[in-house]
Amino acid sequence: MNFTQIIATYGSWAVLVIVAIQCAGIPLPGGAVLLAAAIYAGVTHKIDLAPIIVAAAAGAVLGSMIGFWLGSSQGYHFLLRYGHFLRLDERKLKLGQYLFLKHGGAIVVLGRFLSVSRTLSGLLAGINKMGWFRFLLFSVVGSVMWATVVGLGSYYLGDSFHRPTGPLGIALLVLVLCLFILCIFFLLRNLRRFEDEAALTYPDPLGMYSGESKRDEKQPQQKL
Repeated sequence: MNFTQIIATYGSWAVLVIVAIQCAGIPLPGGAVLLAAAIYAGVTHKIDLAPIIVAAAAGAVLGSMIGFWLGSSQGYHFLLRYGHFLRLDERKLKLGQYLFLKHGGAIVVLGRFLSVSRTLSGLLAGINKMGWFRFLLFSVVGSVMWATVVGLGSYYLGDSFHRPTGPLGIALLVLVLCLFILCIFFLLRNLRRFEDEAALTYPDPLGMYSGESKRDEKQPQQKL
């Protein structure tokens, strides 16, 4: 796919649409399009950077809310009924809700910077019954941060940022990989504890929990 030609033809609208589709749950290369558009703006000066950043942030928020709606209206009930076929028993489903209850904001914000989590964060937040307003708030924050950092970085650093074989590209890939490994290690190391805390937080059958409005007042306070 020739991103440069797409950007030259459709400008920031291409960024908005492709990023929105990705964040709705379809794995399109929204991050690569933002990166290519910012580099194109910095090299050619035929388009401004500000509309690209705004388009990327708006597309991420719009797509994420669509994914959130799909997850909350369809995905949650689907997993309740058929999750056992995917080896997702009630204990693991409660774990997902617990993690989004306690750390949903951080998951949504930081997830913007990784392609897979950017694609799935809306769906997962909806499935795990994160409050829609809380999700919207952190989605806006994360989308603006992601679009600004990647847009400005690509615009000013140009090809050295774009080429994965360059020193900066290698450093970024290593950093992202290390952070991913650390997060997985931390989750696996504390998985049993998190599952036990989730079971205490949601002591009743999972189908009784339809959202934040029905949570018990004794449940832990939400954190970032």
